[in-house]
Amino acid sequence: MIPRDFYIQDSLNCDPTTFDMECAETNRAFGMNGKKGDIMAHHYIISFDPRDTADHDLTPEQAHALAKEFAE
Repeated sequence: MIPRDFYIQDSLNCDPTTFDMECAETNRAFGMNGKKGDIMAHHYIISFDPRDTADHDLTPEQAHALAKEFAE
């Protein structure tokens, strides 16, 4: 495991700091995700090779922008 000095947190269509409350409100409003086994969210982690920093001058901000563009 490689310890991280920092991380970038972001989200689409919600606020990452209130994600749990937003999900609960949306589920109540639409009567969804009340049963065991229901898919309640998708969580994606897109990783880049650490060598991309040295080999391609990839910054964490650029990697984040690429991942967000992919997700959108």
